[in-house]
Amino acid sequence: MQRTIIVFNIYVTRDDNSKRDHKLEDHFSDFLEDLSKQSIIDRRKKCSQEHKVLYLDSFEHKEDEHVINVRMKSAKYDSRRNVIDTETMKSRGILKGENDGDEETNHLGLKFVDEENILVLFESNYYGIGFGRIVQYWESFIKKYHKKLKQKGNYGMQYKNVVSKDFLAALEKAGRIKAVTLTVDQENIAVSEIKALSGRNDLNSDVNIIVKPASEGRSILGNTVKDFFKMYRDDNTQIKRIMVDADTPNKEPLVFDTEQMKKKIVINVDGTGTNEVNTDSIYARFLEELHKLN
Repeated sequence: MQRTIIVFNIYVTRDDNSKRDHKLEDHFSDFLEDLSKQSIIDRRKKCSQEHKVLYLDSFEHKEDEHVINVRMKSAKYDSRRNVIDTETMKSRGILKGENDGDEETNHLGLKFVDEENILVLFESNYYGIGFGRIVQYWESFIKKYHKKLKQKGNYGMQYKNVVSKDFLAALEKAGRIKAVTLTVDQENIAVSEIKALSGRNDLNSDVNIIVKPASEGRSILGNTVKDFFKMYRDDNTQIKRIMVDADTPNKEPLVFDTEQMKKKIVINVDGTGTNEVNTDSIYARFLEELHKLN
């Protein structure tokens, strides 16, 4: 069976206390070890917007490879439908309770590049959970882990997808570039009124900055967009996403962005009797692909 793998970079921010006391790879492995020993109830996190629960199922640490493979599971609740037999077309009624959900799996392979950077392969699963939710899950439980051990040290994770070369290829096809939209976090906007509103639960933390040509009818230079792209790829950048609104030389509309063109790898893996991925099989493929990327 085939699976689509999306490539991400995680940038870990730690203060001096954390850096002095723990190597990033060992710290993350110890954290997962501690979390995996807790009851499934204690390591469960609700994602209310998606009506899903998420939890760490298992992990393995390949120390010689500096790789940690992780299996996360999720389930969508409050989703009840009438069930029919598709051969006889006879109704079987509503078989799920309100709290029942089909368990789904997302596998991840984490390559610890250095003390601040992790290269991640993420198994995309439409019925599973998004990568951002998994990162939020790790962050929240790492805070609990620090509190439990009475450890000092801030520990945060920012991430962005690795972009394929198609972004620059699309830029070469652009004629007039009418606008560039840069997505950043509210905290990085130097406007006091906006900062005062940041952190509210009803507001998305992302803010879009729309950059336009200097005057009507003119174009943003391709080299300017390339400079934005260089900033995006920088480890310390505050730009999360770039979207370009342009026309081709033939005046046809052309819109492309870094989210749309994130690097994807299609792999063949063994399956199970329930049409799910065999964990050992996908972990082996992760190692192969990480060797190519690193």
